[in-house]
Amino acid sequence: MATPIIGVLVGTPNQWLHDIVTALSIGDIDTFTTTMELHREKYFSQIALSSSVELVKRKAVLLTLVNMAFERPAHDRSINFTDISRRTRIPIDQVSVWTDIYIHIQIFFLRRPSDFLAGGMVADEGVIRGAGQGED
Repeated sequence: MATPIIGVLVGTPNQWLHDIVTALSIGDIDTFTTTMELHREKYFSQIALSSSVELVKRKAVLLTLVNMAFERPAHDRSINFTDISRRTRIPIDQVSVWTDIYIHIQIFFLRRPSDFLAGGMVADEGVIRGAGQGED
C-alpha cells in the first residue's frame, strides 16, 4: 500500500479499518465485503462510512477495475467483461456502464483526450483493452 501509516492499526481494536483500506487499495471486493460484514457494528458506527455506504462500494468497484488493468502486462491489458463481472461482483449486464465510468474518470483526470487515446482503455464488444491493442 502506498501509505504505510495505516499499518499502525494492525494488532489494535481498529485493525478492521486497516483491513478494509487494504482491501480497497488492492481491489479485493470479497475481502472488503467480508470485513465490512464481520465488523458491521463498528463500520456503521462511523458516520463518514455509514452515510456513504453506496459511494464506498462504487469506489471499491472502480479500484478493482484499476487494479485489474495494472495487474496485467502493459502489452496485454485486454480484460473481458466476464472477468470484470466475476472480480467486481457486478452483474455482467452492468459491466459496460462501469467501464464507461472508468474511461470517463481517466479522461477527466488526464484532461487531454490525446493522453487518453495514447494510453487509456477502450471498451467494445465485451472486452476492455488498452487503447491501441487488438488493432492489426
